[in-house]
Amino acid sequence: MSDMPQEPKPDFDEEFLQALAQWREQHKIRDDDAVLFLVELFRIHQKHWDALRRRELPPLQEFHADVALLAETVKDLPKENVSITAAVLAVIVGLLGGYLIGKAW
Repeated sequence: MSDMPQEPKPDFDEEFLQALAQWREQHKIRDDDAVLFLVELFRIHQKHWDALRRRELPPLQEFHADVALLAETVKDLPKENVSITAAVLAVIVGLLGGYLIGKAW
């Protein structure tokens, strides 16, 4: 996996600043306009939530190691057949559970 070239991360901050400058020019927004304070407050909010997401998501290498370990564990399990009735019932219960969880949120 480490042999693959890493793509550079897009600079969304620079794109945002360019879009903001274009928007300010188009609408003739002054430097002391109150709406710019709202934009700054939004950026603070966005950076806060981006930092939270980065802390909560495991790194890709850790995820890859977990999947590899799971694949090895599955290879060691004995092969058993499942009846079609049990499989269909499991799918129905899973879909119903997902639907109900989606409705609850």
